[in-house]
Amino acid sequence: MIPRLRTRWTVAAPCVLLTLAAAPAPLTNEDIVRLVTYGTAEKTILREIESRSVDFDLSPGVVEELARVGVRPSIIEAMRRRQAAMPRPRETGPSPPDTQGREAGGAAAAAPEATGRLTLVFETTVPGEDRPADPILAITSLPKGAPRPEGAEIGTVTDLALAILCTSGDHVPDHWDSHTPLPEAPRHEVLLFRPGGSPGRVKGFDVILLSREPAGPVSLKAGGHALLVGLAGKQAGSGAWRLLAADAIRIDVPQDGAVRLVLEAHTKITGSRMLGFHLDQAWKVRLDPQTPAVEAPR
Repeated sequence: MIPRLRTRWTVAAPCVLLTLAAAPAPLTNEDIVRLVTYGTAEKTILREIESRSVDFDLSPGVVEELARVGVRPSIIEAMRRRQAAMPRPRETGPSPPDTQGREAGGAAAAAPEATGRLTLVFETTVPGEDRPADPILAITSLPKGAPRPEGAEIGTVTDLALAILCTSGDHVPDHWDSHTPLPEAPRHEVLLFRPGGSPGRVKGFDVILLSREPAGPVSLKAGGHALLVGLAGKQAGSGAWRLLAADAIRIDVPQDGAVRLVLEAHTKITGSRMLGFHLDQAWKVRLDPQTPAVEAPR
């Protein structure tokens, strides 16, 4: 009985691949677990993920389950990238009562969605001090013989990004965590995600610097939004993004109008080799004084 059972399992793996290749349905978590369980080569699984439509569930609890059953981080990351690349389904809902606006052909003309615009600029000086703002950075390596700055993570990230997220419950899409590079952040819709840190050197430390270029304008629905403005770091090794700093604000977007945010953000390396180094980081968003909006409670 044992040799016969081994023969059946050996033949099963390629059969599964052939079945998946012929099926029109998207790849699911169960398909990936089945391929891993059957011992399919990782490069073959990755090729299937890249070449097929997918419908993965990648919520944090499910990702933990995938890891427990043997799905490697590289496969999970490929699943995340492919899910994020899939076109989002168009939202549908009940049609409003048709009281007017019918055209000659009898069809009602759809009213355009009311939208506004959001921009973000960086504070160029330190509030209350007559000096330029320090850069926004992450440390990648220490000068030779220098002590580690208090509270600093060294070499844990390889890139930085600016993120603007909407956390209003009715704005968060289904499967939100598969449409964002920040699945561990609070539930959100991504309004802007701008990676692209540049290498630099500050006080002998090798660092990654975040650009202070203005962000936007971003088009978004008119009305109230609860926003989270964040600094994201790309993890060394896994390549996953996580929030390093964030600040919340609530805005009211006028129809065909604009909201302007100002971000006070800087990272200062203080101290010396003898006394020890410290890392002071500021990250606080506020409304431009001329923008009519309400700040979220802290």
